[in-house]
Amino acid sequence: MGWRWVFFIAGMPGILLGLVIFFTVREPERAKGVQSAGPKSAAQEEEEAAAQLAEDSITRTQRLLNIIRPFYRPTLWMLCIAGSIRNAAGYVWGYNTQPYFQSIGQTPEQIATYMSWIPLVGGSFGAAFGGFISDRVVKKQGLSARIWVLIISQLVAAPFAAGALFLPTPWAYISLIPANIIGEMWVGVCLTVVIELVPTKVRTGAVAFYLFIISNIGGNMQLILPPIQNSFKSYGYDSIDSLRAALYILYPGEFALGSVLFFVTLVVYKIEKKAKKDDDAYQVLVND
Repeated sequence: MGWRWVFFIAGMPGILLGLVIFFTVREPERAKGVQSAGPKSAAQEEEEAAAQLAEDSITRTQRLLNIIRPFYRPTLWMLCIAGSIRNAAGYVWGYNTQPYFQSIGQTPEQIATYMSWIPLVGGSFGAAFGGFISDRVVKKQGLSARIWVLIISQLVAAPFAAGALFLPTPWAYISLIPANIIGEMWVGVCLTVVIELVPTKVRTGAVAFYLFIISNIGGNMQLILPPIQNSFKSYGYDSIDSLRAALYILYPGEFALGSVLFFVTLVVYKIEKKAKKDDDAYQVLVND
């Protein structure tokens, strides 16, 4: 089977755990609403029954529209665009890690010595650390502080990502450690921002829709690498330098671009927030 065994070995635990969960975990009964402390009046019971009937009568198309509707907000547009660009950097580097290091003379064994653990350990720690920062450190400071974490983390991580292309080995590998730890902080923080921007009832679907967007856009960014590489070749770059130049644009370059787009997201969010506050103040004035 050769190299195919890597995929079988990586996938088999997931299949086994899926079967265990399927046969042992039971879905808890969902609450139909907030229970009142005292006995319910007939009017309350009728209102709850009507609300439940309306919820049950919603079609799949309507449910999908309810999930998509919050993404009409400019803040979520920008968050999807910024997340897609940042996600693309990871996809591009993931596709080209081995070709790049082999092109500069590294053997598969040398690459495996470092790349078998750096993305796993650094990326996992970075995602967890980003979630911790989001939930603990900036929890009391609101959504704006979370977006600042996105901006700063990607800006700080970009030079380390560039170091993987600029430095000789083994320093190129070592530079990837802080790039992964700091750069992957965006995952947990970004999902937290999405959750805070959508209604409670559609949060699960909204997260899935957000991941669908950034995965499809980011996953296809690899397609523009060959044209960029060929463009550098037309200016006299050799194969190694043209690949390195293209990766500068699509790896650390997208870290930096993602940071800029997250900053634009912050600006748009503040404009939205101010407009809503002004509108609420106007409504109070009119009602008075």
